[in-house]
Amino acid sequence: MKSIMKSILIFFSRANENYAVGNLKVDNTEVLANRIKKLINCNLFKCEPVKEYSPNYKECVKEALFNKQNNLRPKLKQYLNNIDEYDYIIVAGPIYFGEYPYEIYSLLDNSNLENKIIKPLVTHE
Repeated sequence: MKSIMKSILIFFSRANENYAVGNLKVDNTEVLANRIKKLINCNLFKCEPVKEYSPNYKECVKEALFNKQNNLRPKLKQYLNNIDEYDYIIVAGPIYFGEYPYEIYSLLDNSNLENKIIKPLVTHE
């Protein structure tokens, strides 16, 4: 029996133009992920799409809505191949039309999450 639970925080974060605060070099979700990493000593995995969203906020919104309306799973630059090593998984991302960005689903749909403790976390603006 394991005595220490191994943790990972999986997140999606988009910098560039933001509706509420202008242009960001690092988005809120990534800032929060890095703070949590320091607090609980977990690994981080950023879901990065092969085709990034537009840096323009309005165009990004259109692209995200298209993904949702078509139930798309955008390809990621990298997938998490060792998720079975983790007991505790935090999933973090902004809210895009009432859901996580579909990049998170691209990763989770291809992961065996059986017997994992999963904690959702969302950010907004």
